[in-house]
Amino acid sequence: MEIDPDYTEAHASFAGMLLDTGNVDESIRQLNAAVQRDPNHAMAWYLLAEAYRLKEAYPQSIESARKAIQLAPNKAEAHFWLAESLRLSGTYDDAKTEYQQYLKLSDFDSKLAGQLNYYVLGYLMGFGKKKRAAQQDIWKDLRSLAYFGLCDAERKQAHFDQAIGYCEKSLNYSADDPYVHLALGLSLAKKAQQNGIVEMLPAARQHFATMLALNADLAEADLARKNIASIDAYLKSK
Repeated sequence: MEIDPDYTEAHASFAGMLLDTGNVDESIRQLNAAVQRDPNHAMAWYLLAEAYRLKEAYPQSIESARKAIQLAPNKAEAHFWLAESLRLSGTYDDAKTEYQQYLKLSDFDSKLAGQLNYYVLGYLMGFGKKKRAAQQDIWKDLRSLAYFGLCDAERKQAHFDQAIGYCEKSLNYSADDPYVHLALGLSLAKKAQQNGIVEMLPAARQHFATMLALNADLAEADLARKNIASIDAYLKSK
């Protein structure tokens, strides 16, 4: 930013590119410089919300997202980052409201999505995906993640019917997300256990197996393997 250090848009755009390459700390530095120079720069605030989400600094992410929403309430991305950090802070009801708001505000033809400046490639790589998404696929990936967030929040609240429905919607947008298959498998297994519906267990097992086929190196892979073993043992005993 040597030519014009006060050009806030340049700081924000550069920070977005840094996020895409995984340089979160430098991105935060650039974004803080941007909002210090222009506290009303909505894009800088929602990118800061994303960066803090990646750093697992959820209170700062929530604060930044709320500032972005105050400045640009119809900007979908700020609602997404607010929802993410609220969910990961255990504030599930508020998170669900923000995910729904994101889905409502970003509900347009996916062909338009390729024209948007999404700085989320680095973020999406953190979701167990083995390859970068093409630009036109990012809109679908984010909608998938929003439905996954709703699924996860409902599952954590033991609302398994709602969780199953949201995870299925998530897979409609991104069928290769291992975390969604894991969450759906867990929701189906819990629903089967809760209501004694043995017929749901094979479907749960299939989603655990799909999760492992997609990415067996994730930390959660052992959880999937244990669930498969438990289901197999239970079905064999019947």
